[in-house]
Amino acid sequence: ADLLQRDYRYDGQVLITGYPRNDDLVNAEASSIRSRLLAQLGIEPDRIVVLYAPTWRDSLATTTWTAKPYDGLDLEALSEQLGDRYAVLLRGHNYNLGARLPAIRGKVWDVTAYPQVNHLLLATDVAVLDYSSIRFDWLITGKPVVFFVPDLEEYLNSRTVLFGFSETAPGPLLATTTEVAEALLDLGSVISEYAAARELFNKEFNRLHDGQATERVINAFF
Repeated sequence: ADLLQRDYRYDGQVLITGYPRNDDLVNAEASSIRSRLLAQLGIEPDRIVVLYAPTWRDSLATTTWTAKPYDGLDLEALSEQLGDRYAVLLRGHNYNLGARLPAIRGKVWDVTAYPQVNHLLLATDVAVLDYSSIRFDWLITGKPVVFFVPDLEEYLNSRTVLFGFSETAPGPLLATTTEVAEALLDLGSVISEYAAARELFNKEFNRLHDGQATERVINAFF
């Protein structure tokens, strides 16, 4: 609330309710959403499903609202190292819509245009993220996350962030495709090593995301 009032020069009332759009991450039936989504994509239900959701980079912008996809992670090499037990869902930024992303048949599915990002969060087992605010939504699910950030210094030098990145990234910070593959192949270690960090993150940022935010907003307005 303080940041919103400061940056928008707003001195009126701010409702602190949690995001209604994230109620689904608590209330929705994750297993049924997973079953429907995987069936739609043709992915076997016993595979470990990875959501890779990189944000856009200023250096790759082509117009004000479009950008080339970030290709720092070698998806073909990653899929080979992970093997057939894993399936990777590639969720590009909205600025990447219309670009040809490197989907690899049977191992990587491009879901950039899929309309419900919450379904992707509920249906997948682990996320590979970077600087996007989607990390705040993902952590509501309680599932593990790793961060592919080989350009961390360059990215943070190019823009101002509201929250320090390292302290809001409760997972390993990785710089190579091989490191990402090794972390995903050893999920048990990622889950246990960063359990306390994920819990602390949710206490700090997600304590109002209890599935009742919509009700609080409606009560406040009407």
